[in-house]
Amino acid sequence: MPAVPYPGPWPLARPVARLQDWIWLVKRHRRRVGTWPNPWRPRTYNDWIYRRLLVEPEPLHARLSCKLGQWAYKAERVGEAASLPLLGVWDSAEALARDWGELPGAFMLKPTHGSSWFRAVPDRAAADRAAILAEASGWLGRSYYRASREIGYRDVVPRLIAEPLLPPAPGCAAPLEYSLFCFDGRIALIMSRSRTPDGQKSRGYLDTQLQRLAITERVMRGTPHPPGPPEEAAWERMRSLAVPLSRGVDYLRLDFLVNGPTAWAGELTPYCGAGRGELEPAAWNDWLGAVWKATRAGRPWPDPP
Repeated sequence: MPAVPYPGPWPLARPVARLQDWIWLVKRHRRRVGTWPNPWRPRTYNDWIYRRLLVEPEPLHARLSCKLGQWAYKAERVGEAASLPLLGVWDSAEALARDWGELPGAFMLKPTHGSSWFRAVPDRAAADRAAILAEASGWLGRSYYRASREIGYRDVVPRLIAEPLLPPAPGCAAPLEYSLFCFDGRIALIMSRSRTPDGQKSRGYLDTQLQRLAITERVMRGTPHPPGPPEEAAWERMRSLAVPLSRGVDYLRLDFLVNGPTAWAGELTPYCGAGRGELEPAAWNDWLGAVWKATRAGRPWPDPP
C-alpha cells in the first residue's frame, strides 16, 4: 500500500506528534477564527470539539473517522438498509482497476481515511478511468491526519470504497443533504446543504420543527438560497435513524442524503468543522456549547437564542 505512515516508528514519534498537534491546531484556530480555543473549560461548540481533538480522544471517534467503521457502526445500530450499499472495497487503485468493469454505470468513489475526498462518476463508460485511478492512488498515499491533525484519522487504514450515485435534486448538482446536530439521542439543530449546477455551495439552518433559522456562516455569505425543509417522509426517516445512531454519544453530527421522500444515513462526524465552525450570530455557537455541557451533566437544555 503506498500510504506513508505518520508519525512513524520512532518510539517518541507519537508523543512528539501530539505536542505538534496541540501547537498546530491552536495556532490555526487563532489565525482563522480569531480566538484561542479552551478545551480545558469548554464553553462554545468549538471548545468542545477541541476537547475531543486534544484532551479526550476516544476509540469511537477513531472508528467513526473510518468510512468502513462508520458503515459497520450504522449496520450494528440500525441495520444495513439505513445506508447506501457498499459496491466494493479495494486496497489499491490497481485492485479497483481490475474490478472497474463490474461497477454500475454511475457510482461515488471515496477513500476510507479522509474527509471531503470523493469523485462522482456519473457515467463509467465515458469517464476518464486513468485520471480517476490516478486520483484514487493519490488519496491512498496521503495522510489526512497529517493534513488536519484530527486524531481520529491517525490509524485509519487507507482503502477505497464505492457507493451508488444518487441523482441530483432538481436544480442542483447533487442530492440534498441534511446534517443533524445530535446530543445523546436528541436533535438540536439541522443544517441543509446543496450545490448549484455551477458548483456553488449553499447552507441553511432549521430548527427541529423545520422552521428556517436566521443563522449564517461567515464563509458562506452571499451564497445562493439554501434548500428548505425535506419532505415529511424523509424527515421522519431521518429522525427515526438519528435517535438510535446518536444515543449514548454526547455529540455527533449525522449527515443524510435525501432523494425526495427517501433518506440514507451518510457521514457520522465527531469533529464537525474541526472546531472552526463560525455560526452567526455567535450566540448559536455558545448555545450548542451549553447544550453539549448540559447533555454531559444530565441537565435540561437551555433555550435556544
